[in-house]
Amino acid sequence: FKVRKLNDATGKIEPSEYYDIASIDKKYKNKIITYQDIKKHIFFMVVSPYAKIYKREFIKDIKFPEQILFEDNEFFLETILKSKNLYILDEYLYHHRIRPNSITTSKSSDYKDTIAISNMMIKTTKELGKFEELKNYAYPRKIGNTYIIINQLADHDNREDFFKEIKSDFTKHQAEYEADDFFMNELNNKIRHIFYSGINCETSDEFILSIKLFEAEYKVKKLKKKNKKLKKENKRI
Repeated sequence: FKVRKLNDATGKIEPSEYYDIASIDKKYKNKIITYQDIKKHIFFMVVSPYAKIYKREFIKDIKFPEQILFEDNEFFLETILKSKNLYILDEYLYHHRIRPNSITTSKSSDYKDTIAISNMMIKTTKELGKFEELKNYAYPRKIGNTYIIINQLADHDNREDFFKEIKSDFTKHQAEYEADDFFMNELNNKIRHIFYSGINCETSDEFILSIKLFEAEYKVKKLKKKNKKLKKENKRI
């Protein structure tokens, strides 16, 4: 179900596409569905336990990982992949208070746990026999998320520490991922570029600039393509 973000300081409701589950098509809401119906959203949905209702019998053997942050990501993934059916209620049933310096709003050194959690999630999909079906979303969740997070870190030392974790993890998994034909030939080019930038770059600044350059070059290519199309249309006129 949907959640309203309530600013504890102002008492006002803050808009949130994430908690509004806005990315999921209305045709999948207020009806019984399976995870296959929304599989492209599984790695990017609201994972917060307070936005879910589970049967006790169903989750009794599903545990939250301990001594790690972002543990609700792994818990949610396992529950949704093991479920026979689910129901997305398109209504607000909960107010989530947003307070400064809380675990969910602060940027602590545990941001590095995001990589470990992503690896757990990929491992879970493999153990449940779902990885081949979901890897088109699992790779971007893990690799793309590192770029999003490193851009959110204001402190340079934190960025460098996180980049070292990125470089270490990507290098560790390089041979494994390169053995996957999908990763090498079908995966989104930007995600693959982020991966190799993580391996080949030496600093967080170089890593970020490498990806920004890729994004800029991609925009230029799109503009050139659009310009070429417009020229053809003008000639017809």
